[in-house]
Amino acid sequence: MKKNGIKQIAAEAGCSFATVSRVLNNRPGISEPVRRKILEIANDLDYTNSTKKRIVALLVPLDADGFDEYSMHLMRMLLLELHKAGFYVNVLFNENIEILGENYISGIISINVYDNFAGVNGRKIKVPMVCVNDYGNMEEDIHVVYSDDTRAISDATSYLMKCGHKSIYLLTNSTDSMSNVNRIRAFQDCVSHYGLDKNHCGVMLVRRRFLYTCPTDDYVKRLPPDCTALISATEALGPALYESLQRLRPDVMLLPWGFSWDKRFNALKIPYIHQNFKLLAKKAVEMLQRQIEGKQVVNTAVPYVFKKSGRKIIP
Repeated sequence: MKKNGIKQIAAEAGCSFATVSRVLNNRPGISEPVRRKILEIANDLDYTNSTKKRIVALLVPLDADGFDEYSMHLMRMLLLELHKAGFYVNVLFNENIEILGENYISGIISINVYDNFAGVNGRKIKVPMVCVNDYGNMEEDIHVVYSDDTRAISDATSYLMKCGHKSIYLLTNSTDSMSNVNRIRAFQDCVSHYGLDKNHCGVMLVRRRFLYTCPTDDYVKRLPPDCTALISATEALGPALYESLQRLRPDVMLLPWGFSWDKRFNALKIPYIHQNFKLLAKKAVEMLQRQIEGKQVVNTAVPYVFKKSGRKIIP
């Protein structure tokens, strides 16, 4: 269409120029029936403007308790990368998936790590989509950028063994997210691969979704007497778990997951592992850009960062 496209849409929809402009630029204040009518007419007329194909939906979880620290920081990194790539962004909750079928959205990035969103809703998605730290859907060509939990668990277990530990336990969340499933499987594989006694190594599950209120003392008290090292693959628990161990089990070495901006582990001079949120976001936006351009993509693993700059505890 030519530059008078909005006027043509307005004429066919029986609306004002301003109303059509608000709808096409995804601004509030327009009723749902009118919005849908305008978008259908725009689609029939093959309307394009400077923002079309540059709007990305960032799909985030909606919880009554608000966002956790993981989601907030990952959202921030994604918003920064999308802005650098020249995209406009709509932040949507998973309850708003009907909007994802609208023609003005050119792609989706999902951080719904608990809900297997792509597997459940893949057939409803008609635009390129990338999942971050969640299951994809190969049948619907929905790919994944994810932190490499398998490698991180292997590195953590190997590191502790070099420190002389043979009775190692893993503490992780009980949800069936891709990250947690991979962590548990990787730890069990490491126990077998390194010839550790399965009777003296095991997995403890935190049965809470929001971990900041988790009673870490309870989990420390459940550690077997022979346990000498604990991998805590839950970022939110690290500092509180360290304090509990110092009070109740100072003989147990903690190797926690943490956040890169949290300097407490550095101050305590203990090693820790953190996800590379900046690289996760960069790879996710690059993958989505390639899909929008019609190029092939593959699932991409992003390595964790292992901070070993604490006490020299390796013999």
